[in-house]
Amino acid sequence: MAVTDAAEKRRYRGILLVILVVAGLIRLAFVLQTPAWHAPDEYAHFWIAEQIAREGILPTSTPTFPAYESFQPPLYYWLAALPLKLFPETVVFDQTPQAPPGPLIIVRLLSVLLAVMTIWIAYRFFRLMPGLRPVEALWGVGFMSLLPSFVGTGSTVTNDALVVLPSAICLWLLWQPRANSRTVFWAGVWAGLAVLTKLTGLALLPLAVLRIWQMSDRGWRVAVRRLFLFATGWAGPVSILVVRNVVMYDDWLAIMPGVPGGSGLTAANILRAIRNLTWSFWLALGHGYKVQLTPVVYLLTALPMMLVGLLGWFRVTGRRRLLVAPIGLAVGAAIAGSLTYTFSYPPGTMTSWGKNLFPVLPMIAVGLVVGWHSVWRRYPSAVPAASLATVLAGSLWGLWQLSQLV
Repeated sequence: MAVTDAAEKRRYRGILLVILVVAGLIRLAFVLQTPAWHAPDEYAHFWIAEQIAREGILPTSTPTFPAYESFQPPLYYWLAALPLKLFPETVVFDQTPQAPPGPLIIVRLLSVLLAVMTIWIAYRFFRLMPGLRPVEALWGVGFMSLLPSFVGTGSTVTNDALVVLPSAICLWLLWQPRANSRTVFWAGVWAGLAVLTKLTGLALLPLAVLRIWQMSDRGWRVAVRRLFLFATGWAGPVSILVVRNVVMYDDWLAIMPGVPGGSGLTAANILRAIRNLTWSFWLALGHGYKVQLTPVVYLLTALPMMLVGLLGWFRVTGRRRLLVAPIGLAVGAAIAGSLTYTFSYPPGTMTSWGKNLFPVLPMIAVGLVVGWHSVWRRYPSAVPAASLATVLAGSLWGLWQLSQLV
């Protein structure tokens, strides 16, 4: 039995290595084939890091190009500024599709590294989840590695490239079988670093509270003490963001300062936000999100994949039921947070709201994979395999579309 287990572990490690290599290669192709500044808001994100590298200070956000993204939390830009210090020349913006210059490629490669690290951490997190089979852990990271929108953010300059990594580390720490007070404290630190990267990291908080309460089987006093330790770790990075916001914008949230009003809660706006949230979770590529599939393709691919994943949960039994509460809470909190964030923007703003779900992307991947795996018990891998083939096709189609622009 021990020999069999060892051989199986080696096989899973080999498959994981293949997934990581494929994830890196497909993102490398996007790095080289996506024309300069033809990823969503890429120059605005790059400009912030460039200003930090050249001037040594955070630029002030204004509604005008290219400073309109400068209100974002600063952690990603501090990190992206480090390799730009190697390039003394300033990169010139040109909207004409052209090959990416060296400094842009270097910062894009940072996103590739962050994405591969995220997928690796996600696998380690999946292996800790009760009721999740080893093969489902591989399906989960396979989905993350090929999801077109995650491929896009993992190969271009955007703070969405970083927010998933500290979120995944937080989840991995909280699901440790022998989690103690120190583990919980550091989980809070990583959750705070996610917020210091993008405000969508706040979606982790309800999930963290639930998990800490579940793991504290020695009574409510232990749970309260651990929640306090998590909050203490979380408050460190978040306090940096709050101080930055108050000092620079006199606003502790500082969401798009200087831009008037948000979208009204009308039926039309809510429907538009939900539609945008759904399609942009699956595929949001290109400048102005011009690389889009026709609605018919979404209805034939993404919609049935979501419905089958949801319906599959009605067949889940035993220990796998332990996954229902954390996955449901994570997805619900992320959607609610995304819609709240969405309605802080002015009416008609075109943006990829699906990326707001990325802090809980590992939970979404698990939810879909377990649902898919539960549909056909005679051929349990048929639906996950078809779903991964679909997202791979979407990524390759997006890559081809972007390469045609040059």
